[in-house]
Amino acid sequence: MGYGICRVQKVKAAAVGSMQYHNDRLPGEHSNPNIDHSKRGDNAEFIKHGSYRAEVNDRIERFRKSDRKVRKDAVVLVEGVMTASPEFFEGKSRDEVMAFFRDGFDFVKSEVGEGNMVHFTVHMDESTPHAHFGFTPIKDGTLSWKNYFDGRDALRGWQDRFFEKVSKPWGLERGEKDTGRTHKDAA
Repeated sequence: MGYGICRVQKVKAAAVGSMQYHNDRLPGEHSNPNIDHSKRGDNAEFIKHGSYRAEVNDRIERFRKSDRKVRKDAVVLVEGVMTASPEFFEGKSRDEVMAFFRDGFDFVKSEVGEGNMVHFTVHMDESTPHAHFGFTPIKDGTLSWKNYFDGRDALRGWQDRFFEKVSKPWGLERGEKDTGRTHKDAA
């Protein structure tokens, strides 16, 4: 049946804008040649947003308790991608695909808190439907990646919970653990 996939990465302040360029699909502001522009209208925003930078800065100002200046190298956004193996989507209606991503959206909200969510965008304009999501890693007034992902066990736990709450109910398998492989970006 395929695998459920959900991965996350650190984003520092300088790179926040490039995340939005890709996700919002603004003409001339992304470099992905795999986008079918005729399907752009099929994409969906589960969270309405303005500027990612402004949204991130607003959350940091509202929820972070420290008066100290945020470090230039601080992780201010956790960017994630959620999808499944291509064969999972074969023969599924748009409503079914959106229901899968709605379950994923609910999972992320339950993990990080809706107030930390900056965006959740479903892309239907590439060969495999997928969602990009982002949240500020703030918990108990502190801004830190380690609030959510302090080591491999925390990342593994995220994957396990994603499998139990999203992938498994949709008949998807859990990927192998501890393979030693790393994600490679599409060139």
